[in-house]
Amino acid sequence: MRQWRNAHPNYMKNWKTNHPDYMKNYMKNYYAKKQNERVEKLLTTLEDISIETVNRTPSTEYVAGILDGEGSVCLGRHFNNGSGKKCLMLTPYITLHNTDRKMLEFCKTTIGGEIYLSRKSTETTKTKWQLSLYSSKKLSIILTRLIPSLITKRRRAVLLLEFCLSRLKRGRKGYSERDLQIYEELRGLNQRGFRKVERLR
Repeated sequence: MRQWRNAHPNYMKNWKTNHPDYMKNYMKNYYAKKQNERVEKLLTTLEDISIETVNRTPSTEYVAGILDGEGSVCLGRHFNNGSGKKCLMLTPYITLHNTDRKMLEFCKTTIGGEIYLSRKSTETTKTKWQLSLYSSKKLSIILTRLIPSLITKRRRAVLLLEFCLSRLKRGRKGYSERDLQIYEELRGLNQRGFRKVERLR
């Protein structure tokens, strides 16, 4: 080998001159290959850590955060004509909205409720799901746990809790003056833009 180098003293110098980017491209490809191997290993690890395999339920703070950002605290209104006369019905409920159904199923383990299809996917939007919880009794329990961790929806949650407790106390009796006030205040808090709030009285 030494004799060959002595016989060809300028070989490496000439080769480097004729191949200026060889080592640069070689190292670039080498590090890219190593990076891809690390990414594949990470993805394989993440596949083993999914929501289905996590053996725990989300905390009330986690659900409260979702409700603050992606949820609604509402008091729905409709009129029941089944008895032959127009009868006002107010329905309390909370909903969580998201395009990730697994996340809603995760929240369902803490607050209960049912998951419904809210919007089908289109060319520009994803399928949207909603987790809804009705029933004054269930809501009074869940809201009592969520309210301490709520920020933007706290006032609405307090109002809805007051309404639910009132209905549990009054039973099938008609709505009190305070129940109607709560409906109007919640409707005002939930409205988008400026709009005159319709009064029920």
